[in-house]
Amino acid sequence: MNIEQILDAKVKEAVMASYGVELTSVEFQPTRKDFEGDVTVVVFPMLRQVKGNPVQIGEQIGTYLEKEVDEVAGFNVVKGFLNIIIADSYYLNFFKEVKEDAHFGLGSNIERGHHGGIFFSQY
Repeated sequence: MNIEQILDAKVKEAVMASYGVELTSVEFQPTRKDFEGDVTVVVFPMLRQVKGNPVQIGEQIGTYLEKEVDEVAGFNVVKGFLNIIIADSYYLNFFKEVKEDAHFGLGSNIERGHHGGIFFSQY
């Protein structure tokens, strides 16, 4: 399971646990260079289903992720954007897997779910 899949499931879990609402989707984007973080969860689309202040919702989700997800080292919230800091251990494990996969990068990885980026295929 890649980091996007992990975060997608855990953000949905956090919203269900905190607000009793089942999200249909989670919007991710790369974190802007101005802010600390590796990936950003956009809170604004959630406001259709979760009523409240986007900063407080982001803080609640970020706290949940930091506590429940080993791959999350920290977070910060800027307006309605939850910037997630991925733990170094995630990257180290990823590179270890790449090193041990003799077929990585030879085309067959696409069928097995690997992609060129570390976590988001759109990179």
